[in-house]
Amino acid sequence: MFKKMSDLGKAGMFTVLVLIIASVMGLVFHVRAEVYMFSPLIAVVIMLIVTGDAFTKKGWKELGIHKAGFSKWRFAICIPLIVLTTGYILFWLTPYASIVKPEDFDGAPLWFVLIKLLVVFVLYTITSALGEEIGWRGYLLLKLQSVGTKNALWLSGFIHAIFHFPIIFAGIYLTEGNPFIIVPLFVVMTMFGGVFFGYVRITTGSVWPATIMHSVHNVYFNLILEQSTHSESNVAQYLGGESGIIVVGLYGIVCLWILKKGNKLSDREIDVLYYLSKGLTNKAIAESLFLSVGTIKNYISIIYSKLNVENRALAAKMAVLENLVPIKKQDR
Repeated sequence: MFKKMSDLGKAGMFTVLVLIIASVMGLVFHVRAEVYMFSPLIAVVIMLIVTGDAFTKKGWKELGIHKAGFSKWRFAICIPLIVLTTGYILFWLTPYASIVKPEDFDGAPLWFVLIKLLVVFVLYTITSALGEEIGWRGYLLLKLQSVGTKNALWLSGFIHAIFHFPIIFAGIYLTEGNPFIIVPLFVVMTMFGGVFFGYVRITTGSVWPATIMHSVHNVYFNLILEQSTHSESNVAQYLGGESGIIVVGLYGIVCLWILKKGNKLSDREIDVLYYLSKGLTNKAIAESLFLSVGTIKNYISIIYSKLNVENRALAAKMAVLENLVPIKKQDR
C-alpha cells in the first residue's frame, strides 16, 4: 500500500506522523527540548520502514547523510554568526537592553570557554540538530519538491514551525511575552530558516550544512547572546531575542538575497543544461551542439555557479524541478 506512494503523499504522511509524535512527547511526556528534537528522526525511520525505502540503498542515500557538503560549511557557519551578532549589537544599542558578562563563563579563561563551546557545538550538531534536519531537510524537503523548489522551501519551513506548537502549548518553549506576537514572529523566522537551510541542502545534496547552520544558530544564541543580554522591558521581548523583530528582519534579508541571487541562464547554457539533464556526456553534448568538449566544460562550470550546485546530478534535478529547460519536440 505505502510502497507505491508518491513523494507528495510521503510528505503528507510524514507531516502527520511527526506532529503526532511531537504532540505525545510535548503534551503528554513534557520532554526536554533537546529530546523533542528527535521527533523528526523517529518519523523518518518509521516512514522508511513502512514505505520499504529502508530496505533500499537509495532510500538512505536520499537523506544526504553520506555527503559532507564542505562547499557550504563556511556559509552555514558565518550566516547565523553574522545575523545574530549584528542583530544583538543593534538590540544592545537600544534603550531596552544592555550587554553583560555571561554567568556561565564568569571568571573562566578564554581557552576553557572556547573548548566548552566547541564540545557543546559538536555534540549538539551530531545529536539534536541532526535529528531535526534529517527530518526537515533530509526527508521532507525532497519529498515536497514536486510542488517546486521555492514552494518546498517555504512549506518545509512552515511545517518546521508548527512542529514546535506542542511544546509551546505545554509551556516548555517561548514562555515569555504575548504569544499572539511571539509565536507569529517565530513562525516567520522558521519559514525564513526553511529557505536558507534548504538552500544549503539542495545545492550540496548533503544534510550536514543545514545541520551545522541549525547548530550554530542555537548554540551561539543560547550559550552566548542570551546570557550576555540584560533587559527588564516588555518591549525587549519582541524587539530582541532569536525571534525578535531585529533578528527576523535580518534573516529575511538573507532569504531575499538567496532567492534573488540566481542569475538567468543564457540560451546556450539552457541548451547545454537540457542535454546534461538527459544524461549525455560532455562529448555527446559537444557533438549535438557542434561545439568543442572544452567549451562544453566551461558552460557546465558556469551553469553550476549560476544554479549554486556542485555536480551534474544536482544540476539535472534543478533543471527539472524548476522547469529551467524547454520541452523539446522529441520529449513529447
